[in-house]
Amino acid sequence: MAETEGFSLPALHTSPSGDRDALDVEQTVVDAEQTDSRQVESKKTKLHVLVGSGIIQLPIWGFAMSYGIFQEYYFDNWTFQGDCSITGVIGTTANGVMYLSMPFLFALFSRRWAHRRQLAALCGTVIACVSFFLSSYSTTTWQLIATQGITSALGCALIYSPTTLSLGEWYSSSNRALAYGIVLSCKNIVGTSCPFMLRALIDTYGYQTTLRAWTAIVGGTSICAIFLIPTHPSKVSIHQTRARKIPWHFLKHRSIYFYSIAIIFQSSGYGIPQTYLSTYARDVLMLSQASGTLMLAVFNAPGIIASSFFGWLSDNKRITLSAQTVSAIPPICCVFATFLFWGLTTQGGIGLLIIFSMTFGFFSGGYSATWGGMLKQMERESAERNEAVDPGILYGLLNGVRGIGYVSGGLAGVELLSAGTISASQRFGYGTSYGPLIIFTGLSSLLGGWVILWRWSPKRLLPLVSRGLRIYLVFQSPGKMTKLDNAEYTLYSSPFSLYSMMARHTIQLGPTTHGAKPPQRITLHFVNRDENENLSEDYLLKVNPKGQVPAMTGNVLEQPLTDSHSISLYLAEKHYPAMLPAQHAAVIRDLLQRLHAVPGPSFGNRNPTPAMRQHNPSPAEDILKRTDLSPEYRVALETKLEFHNNNYGIAFQPAIVAKARADLETIFTEITDHRRESGASDTEAGWTFGNKVGPTVLDSHLLPFVLRCIDAGSAELVPQELQRWAGLMAKSPGWEKVMHGRPTQYNRSTMGPVEDMQEMMSLSKYEPGRKGGAGKAVYISKMDPSLVKIPPIKDLTIENITQNVILINSLCEDARMKYVLERLVTHLHDFARETRLSSDEWMAGIKFLTETGKICSDVRQKGNKQEFILLSDILGLSLLVDSIDHPKPANSTEGTVLGPFHTHEAPSMAHGDNMSQDPNGEPLLVICNIKDRADKPISGVKIDIWETDSAGYYDVQHADRSGPDGRCVMTSDEKGQFWFRAIKPVPYPIPHDGPVGMLLRRLRRHSYRPSHMHFMFEKEGYDRLITALYLRNDPYETSDAVFGVKNTLVVDLGVVDATLAAKYGIAEGSWLMTYDFVLVTDAETSALREHNSQVALDKLGRKVKIVNGLPIPDLD
Repeated sequence: MAETEGFSLPALHTSPSGDRDALDVEQTVVDAEQTDSRQVESKKTKLHVLVGSGIIQLPIWGFAMSYGIFQEYYFDNWTFQGDCSITGVIGTTANGVMYLSMPFLFALFSRRWAHRRQLAALCGTVIACVSFFLSSYSTTTWQLIATQGITSALGCALIYSPTTLSLGEWYSSSNRALAYGIVLSCKNIVGTSCPFMLRALIDTYGYQTTLRAWTAIVGGTSICAIFLIPTHPSKVSIHQTRARKIPWHFLKHRSIYFYSIAIIFQSSGYGIPQTYLSTYARDVLMLSQASGTLMLAVFNAPGIIASSFFGWLSDNKRITLSAQTVSAIPPICCVFATFLFWGLTTQGGIGLLIIFSMTFGFFSGGYSATWGGMLKQMERESAERNEAVDPGILYGLLNGVRGIGYVSGGLAGVELLSAGTISASQRFGYGTSYGPLIIFTGLSSLLGGWVILWRWSPKRLLPLVSRGLRIYLVFQSPGKMTKLDNAEYTLYSSPFSLYSMMARHTIQLGPTTHGAKPPQRITLHFVNRDENENLSEDYLLKVNPKGQVPAMTGNVLEQPLTDSHSISLYLAEKHYPAMLPAQHAAVIRDLLQRLHAVPGPSFGNRNPTPAMRQHNPSPAEDILKRTDLSPEYRVALETKLEFHNNNYGIAFQPAIVAKARADLETIFTEITDHRRESGASDTEAGWTFGNKVGPTVLDSHLLPFVLRCIDAGSAELVPQELQRWAGLMAKSPGWEKVMHGRPTQYNRSTMGPVEDMQEMMSLSKYEPGRKGGAGKAVYISKMDPSLVKIPPIKDLTIENITQNVILINSLCEDARMKYVLERLVTHLHDFARETRLSSDEWMAGIKFLTETGKICSDVRQKGNKQEFILLSDILGLSLLVDSIDHPKPANSTEGTVLGPFHTHEAPSMAHGDNMSQDPNGEPLLVICNIKDRADKPISGVKIDIWETDSAGYYDVQHADRSGPDGRCVMTSDEKGQFWFRAIKPVPYPIPHDGPVGMLLRRLRRHSYRPSHMHFMFEKEGYDRLITALYLRNDPYETSDAVFGVKNTLVVDLGVVDATLAAKYGIAEGSWLMTYDFVLVTDAETSALREHNSQVALDKLGRKVKIVNGLPIPDLD
């Protein structure tokens, strides 16, 4: 970022005849005060000056040379108001301000204020320290620029100028070149080590603490060093002499202009790599932060040697190279380093980037050492004309023009990075968004070396510059360069893929946000995962080597984006900036990264088979068994399989599942806290950071995550506030356009083939429309009717209709679904034939089902109903299905019906808490144990418990309820025990004001359930148990409306005695319920289920085989 322009500051020029220049008043003073050379040039004082000059390089250059670390931090953790990209000017502005001030400061401290150098340096220290300290409290971009880029630089310039002048004066008689070489080496040591120190401080203590620590470092090292560098005695009294005019004769010489222009060009490109090298390593090469820091160190380290080398080369009298030749060598070599190494780096090509950092760092780091040769040449020109020249003024002027270069380069870098386009061809670094920066750096270095050509005519120079400008076009493929406002993307998506939902949700919300600049078009390409289209050769080789959805390609993308995380962040950064607001960007990025680190299958499938718990297979395993695969396709499949095994093959292992669920709970809790802080309400469809901020990419991903947890039966992971919010947001226009009222979890047997859900692909062609228009979405059908071979059916009769329906359904590729439909059609048709069903009866049944559906809702809350569950209950189907799917071996607790009143909003309670707030209920103490079939206690079991109030109503049946009551969630202790307080259960009627109640009345059946309390037990590795305990001698014990009572679940209530009352904190004489629950492992249940299925179907004479625990016809 910055360089120390060290060289020999020669004494004021004298004429060839040896006569002293008449204007050189200072030289007289110097001659008069050199009477005691031992005191002035004492080795001890000179050593102190050298040590102090080395130490002071840390506070002067440490921040500037390591600014890339802060730039990377800003890019990753932007929390300030304003545009993050503008921070790219801070580093170059700091150097620019320092150098632009040097002509004035060097002139000032060379004469009148020479005796105040130490005081000025101390004032500079105070200014720098105050600036860095105030910067730690910055909240806006302009505050960062003001404190880090301007005022701190002025302070450092005040430290640098007087101390550098003093160093040259103390070593005026001998070893000056060596002294400057040592100091320059110290400066480059600072540039090599500071990035690591600042990175460690930021990672450990954060940004603000790091800046405050840097303030202390600047203050301590500066003060120590300043007092080691006293002003040379020759300058102490110079302010008492008559001032002379500054000699400006050198401005008549052509060389000053050529060197100045060369320095401007060289410095404008020099700051670019140090500012953007870390972010380039991360964004393009996908390297870690540590690697980015290493790049900066590798960049600065070669300057330790280069400075001494080029200083020696400039002073060496044996090698006859002109000053312009020596000064042209570093920038010309930087040209080759930029175009051959940086420009040709590709993803994963860290080797070339290291070579670039070392070569560019060596030659650009040594450029300042060539200034001595420049000054010598300009001194000779002045001597030939018998003109005076002041080296301090000349030196300051060259630093000033360098400042112009730094400022202009920094401003250009910001614009070039934002204007950089991403080529679909992805040809090296040139094809990335950093391409313009690379070209700019190379061309500025080329022009910085033009001093060797200053005697060339313009006609010879212009073609050279023109050819350089064409380099960018060679690599960038002009035909593929496209601006973002003309961007077109293709999103590869599957309707029920959790992560595809997130990307589609971002696309729906984005155009509604403030300042949105939607792309020209987004086309949705349906990927049928049931057909393994995501594992096809074209998809793996051209779209997504991970074989996942979603993925996105585009005419402005250098490579496909292969996950919803990167897709949404890209769209937010490029098209929908309000979805990644600066003040919340760091929190959003952190939460998104952690959300996507949770394996989706780990919480999306509550009942994996025992085999899946060991290894979740991938269809790629079967495809790889084929012998007709191309070599490229085989390698792609093997890569996909390796990715699957490392990420999803272990997703159902108990430890992975436990961690995933714990991580999700933590993340959801943090998000809930953020919602509360922003004032977001769970009673209206709002956004995480408030409606003033609007939807962010966190919202577009959070909603699918929450809804999937609820749909998959893992709602206990989600806080109640988020559940209520998700229920409201599920009805929002944006989500309706994503899912069209369907749940997030796909069930082929009940929902049909995905390819038939045309409205789910309604974003197939997204066009934003003109000037904020609503845009349009057009469905592009994939199905070719000629490919669908329907079996011929005709001459339908009562006798053959059943076989014809089964025949036409035979195209179904899901063996289980085809088997279920075949048996359903058979029994339905036999029912109609056996009962001789009339048309009126058929219509009455249709109307009954229609009315049943009309009053159904997903959750029974505030008067809403799930009437179909009630219908299934009163027909005995619910209990029958549960008994078949969750068979219980001997000596285990039997299951029973779930009922329609279970919710996912029960609060967690500690042992002994009271879950009922009903003052009219009779107090009840419940003490239970949980064991396995070997009578060993089971700890860590989650228990969901719910019951009615004393009037026979569940909490959700009260429209005016303020929150959950009569329900709770507990966890068994290390002894497998749990206990709580409740009220004695009472009998109650099931809802009978709808079609189910009407049916019961027609059947002359009552609607009552006996007194009971519901329990649901869940623990990894054990079959979920849904059951209830019923009170003996209840009037409805033997006529339960939903057939839930089983003899093993009927209990007698006891009475709490004095001992129990004292132990559990409940009134003596309260009711007491005790029970030992026995759970069964998943493996035991799976084995018993398969055995029972085989035995039952053998009795029916059906030849079947068991697949995933379910029977399908055995056609082998």
